[in-house]
Amino acid sequence: MKKKYILVFLILCIAVVFKKNIRNEFYYYKYKIHNIVLTKNDPYYKYIQKLKSAIKRSEFIDSIDLNKNVLEVGPFNNPLLKGKNVNYFDILDQERLKEKIMNDPFYDFKKTHKVELLKIPYIKYVEPTGNMDKIKDRFNIVFSSHNIEHQVNLIKHLQQIQNLLNTKGKIFLIIPDRRYCSDHYISETHLSDVIDVFESNPKKHDLKTILTNRCERSTHNDSYAHWQSEHGQHKSEELKNCYQEALKEYKNSGNDYIDAHRWRFTPQSFYKIISDLNEMGYIKLKVDTIYDTKFGSCEFYAVLSLQ
Repeated sequence: MKKKYILVFLILCIAVVFKKNIRNEFYYYKYKIHNIVLTKNDPYYKYIQKLKSAIKRSEFIDSIDLNKNVLEVGPFNNPLLKGKNVNYFDILDQERLKEKIMNDPFYDFKKTHKVELLKIPYIKYVEPTGNMDKIKDRFNIVFSSHNIEHQVNLIKHLQQIQNLLNTKGKIFLIIPDRRYCSDHYISETHLSDVIDVFESNPKKHDLKTILTNRCERSTHNDSYAHWQSEHGQHKSEELKNCYQEALKEYKNSGNDYIDAHRWRFTPQSFYKIISDLNEMGYIKLKVDTIYDTKFGSCEFYAVLSLQ
């Protein structure tokens, strides 16, 4: 009988090792075809090994326990979480969000604006500057989708969120993978960038960020095409006018916030930055789980927990 259990145990061990080797070969192949050759000495190598297999957005959202006290940050007209325990934070209240929809040329006023207006939830917590320190309530879960890359000060934003969490609270994040969106041609964020902005503490995005967003994010946002290595090309003949318009926009904004992508991540680079910021004492958050980017998608999913 003991020999039987030993044999079963050995078979299971072999299966685990075999599965891990297949996973490693897959990652090698995946990053090789994207012209990224990673070795064990690469700073991202160990973080790639820690990534969880890619899942669908719906699976990630379904993993959030809506029986707990939840805050969704920046829902605009498309809240992804709904329920009696879910509240919302935004820089505009419900009425001003409706006005924004009505005045946005992106929406066809006659055909879709009424549908979009109905999607806008009641915003319990409103702060025009995005400062969440003014929220006195605490939550078990904070959820944010495609918001973190827009923040002026990433560390400060994460600190504000961690201060909203109860003991053992978690942050669920949906984050664009810069390789498979319009940020493709712009290099990913480095730790030094994040710390530099935190220490200088600007009130708005700098000129370089605005110029980069307006003139260098010139490729398409078709994630599936990016996965096929069809990234599009820059239109250099338009750069002169683009820079002039972006510079004009920046100068005319005064102290007002201009929306832009300030931070760009891949799953492994985000894993490393959060781990480094935690180790250096900038944040009390640690990585719980980060899921790899699913084929054909432009986003990955992360769960951070309060240390």
